Amino acid sequence: MLFFLPLILGVLFVSAPTPTLASPPFDPDIILQDSELQNTRGMSKNDIQAFLVNQRSPLAKLRTPNTEGKDTRASDIIHYTAKKYNINPKYLLVTLEKEQSLVTKKTLEQRRLDWATGYAVCDDCSKDDAGIQKYKGFANQIDGAAGIMRWYYDNIKTTPWIKRAHQTYTIDKTTVTPQTHATAFLYNYTPHIQGNQNFWRIWQKWFGQVYPDGTLIRRKNNATVYIVKDGKKHAFASTAARISRHGQAPVITVPYSEFIRYTKGPDITLPNYSLIHDGTTYFLIDDDVLRPFDGYSVIRNLGYHPDEIITVTQKEISHLAKGQRITTDTKHVQGRVVRLKKKPLYYYLKNGHSHKILDTDIIAINFPHLSIETVPKNILDNTTPGSPVLLKNGTLVKSKRHPSIYIIEHGKKRHIPNKDVFSMLGYKEEHVLTLNTRALHIHKTGDPLIVRKKSTKRTGIAQKKKPNPTPSPKKQHNTSPKVTITEGKMFTVSKAHTNTQGPSFATPLDTYLVMDPETGVVYMEKNARTPRPLASLTKVISVKQLFDEKINLDGSVVYNEYTHKALYHYFRIHPGEVVKNIDLLDAAMVSSLNTATKMLVTSVNSEKNIISNIQKSIRDTTKYPNTFIDSVTGESPYSVSSAKEYAQLFLSALKHPELRKSLGKKIYNYTELVDKDRRPNHHDTHTNVLARKQQLPYTVLASKTGYLHESGANLVMLIERSSDKKQFLIITMGNPQKAHPYHAPDKLTRYAISHF
Repeated sequence: MLFFLPLILGVLFVSAPTPTLASPPFDPDIILQDSELQNTRGMSKNDIQAFLVNQRSPLAKLRTPNTEGKDTRASDIIHYTAKKYNINPKYLLVTLEKEQSLVTKKTLEQRRLDWATGYAVCDDCSKDDAGIQKYKGFANQIDGAAGIMRWYYDNIKTTPWIKRAHQTYTIDKTTVTPQTHATAFLYNYTPHIQGNQNFWRIWQKWFGQVYPDGTLIRRKNNATVYIVKDGKKHAFASTAARISRHGQAPVITVPYSEFIRYTKGPDITLPNYSLIHDGTTYFLIDDDVLRPFDGYSVIRNLGYHPDEIITVTQKEISHLAKGQRITTDTKHVQGRVVRLKKKPLYYYLKNGHSHKILDTDIIAINFPHLSIETVPKNILDNTTPGSPVLLKNGTLVKSKRHPSIYIIEHGKKRHIPNKDVFSMLGYKEEHVLTLNTRALHIHKTGDPLIVRKKSTKRTGIAQKKKPNPTPSPKKQHNTSPKVTITEGKMFTVSKAHTNTQGPSFATPLDTYLVMDPETGVVYMEKNARTPRPLASLTKVISVKQLFDEKINLDGSVVYNEYTHKALYHYFRIHPGEVVKNIDLLDAAMVSSLNTATKMLVTSVNSEKNIISNIQKSIRDTTKYPNTFIDSVTGESPYSVSSAKEYAQLFLSALKHPELRKSLGKKIYNYTELVDKDRRPNHHDTHTNVLARKQQLPYTVLASKTGYLHESGANLVMLIERSSDKKQFLIITMGNPQKAHPYHAPDKLTRYAISHF
């Protein structure tokens, strides 16, 4: 069989999607791994089409005859051929670009399509040669490029003249020793350094790994979370599978152009430390390593219950590596985190070894499944000292003494050099863990994390400068959004204008929103973009402003009935009585008392100025066009927002720890600093009945209620599902059931936690 060599064209540097990590230097000995070249799961049919659309490639619209003469989309031809020959479709896309610039070329010339992958055209051959005409045409070229790669792997051991791994060759006066068969194949296909360096550059720009191993990612508008590992993305099949390994580690939302870089690896289906049986052997899943038990008796002796055993097939676990056996002598199978009784020293015990934990914040990151046990010092006597505990891959961290931020990968800290890189990668300040200096320094220094901006250079093409357009001013809004409010009547959205997204759900609620607070994914919504009266939900926005202006919670306020008495006054307080700010905070957030809110506001600024400052902060961003506040308590029906915008405002408020703590209280007690009516003691329970209710399948972590005739019953809740600790943000507005305001929100919440 002839081994045809492709046409080598001029080098073309393609634009890379942003962000892109700076690539390592080109190594002619290792261009591609065999696992990358032969991974048929590299891209699905839809992925290929979406990639072409994202690149604005005319191939996205191309329909051309396939090898059977049927008119077919270019992306379908690529997908079918990759599957036929068991290769990665990414290889075909990069080859199309390397050979004929067909992915980024703005117009498709027939001569380029005819010899799309350069298959069967050698350096000195004429494309008019009668012997190669049968390989002409887009589909034939794709088939040839894919087929020759499969032929290479099938004949590598029997055909002596083809290049193979670990053999040394001289190519373009350069000594090359391919370290993989995939690299050797590329030199068979293109026997030049420059052509293969070009292939490597394009692959790195399109499909090279951006995020360090251990990073949790998800696509925009998609709830599935993946972990990046060895250049592949592995989906968590359940929230339990993720939480058991990574706790509440942040998930980065990435654009499609970044998501598609990673080949899809096997799904992570079972929670960490699952006990499984494949029909022959019992295993413990220990950080994605299979640890076999020395028989069922070991399981019984270690205290496992038979009901914990999950039956699996060998195929389901074939991708997992085998680990250390578990015997009756194995100590601390799942590990223990301990604190010595008389010293504030922490250790991780596992497999007979003790590993010092140099900062307690490491415990929550590395061992979300373990509680801290207080033990005597002599527990360490029967252990072998090991190296200190290093942070998990993907952890953002900085020192208490220095603002530099790093990300951990394989025990090394990789510096993120500036805020632009930090922001471009989708990281947030609240994701960064602050460690003591010693705990950070035990991590060796790795390569810095660098982002390269989009390249606009193309070989031989002069680039014209585009004039900078005049920036458009930010959208300003100084008045309330147009909402028709009828005094004494609940605002509702007409059926003709009702808008729902997500599963159909029968409810009397006029508006609702169910969202993942960590990723921002909206699971369900109804009229969530329509502005409507907030009622007492406004108080959270007002108090957030007080925290933004550095309220002193140790301060206090003297009650003045002319300044502080609200329209709806239910606060038991007499003129001249004095209450601490931290107690007024609870009265405002837990009891939703308007007068207490007004008192708290005046401890920082005048009510008028606070409202003005809130409006200014809203105007300074375009994120809240449907939000307007004209009272600090929400007693005015013209304090309005949409559920979608309020969700962001509420989550922003929760970033203030004391405010979040107050919103999460079920009950509070306090005593007035100055008492005038001989009744100094106050106590109350949360206005949200669900926050106090027992035996629910979820826990309310923070919530706020609100009610006006014009708003109906409103409720915002951050809740945690009991089964796996997954959190949801639930917002219900326009609830007409005044007598039973929590039935509908509870029903919605139960539905959400059972479906997402």
